[in-house]
Amino acid sequence: MTTNEIVALSNVLNRLETKFDLTQHKVHMLRMMVDRWEKNTPVYVLDIVNGFDRLSRATTHRMLKELVSVKLVKETVGAHDRRTRLLTPGAKFESCLKELRK
Repeated sequence: MTTNEIVALSNVLNRLETKFDLTQHKVHMLRMMVDRWEKNTPVYVLDIVNGFDRLSRATTHRMLKELVSVKLVKETVGAHDRRTRLLTPGAKFESCLKELRK
């Protein structure tokens, strides 16, 4: 990714924070995901849950479900192992990216 695209992603996150009234933990989750997406690395639910040792696992799962419910993140079941869940950019996240790239 170029520097301009990274700045654009940062702007998207700031915009989403305001638009969806996201908590600092949810914004941090999105930033963790974006860092991995930029490197074309898959993001699993367990990666995010393990990244928040200050919060309980249940709280972290609840916040992820909230991000999925507002369509900022999409959750899919792993093809080879049904116990794994992959996180990808959701429809609303993608639409904000498209707006910035116009």
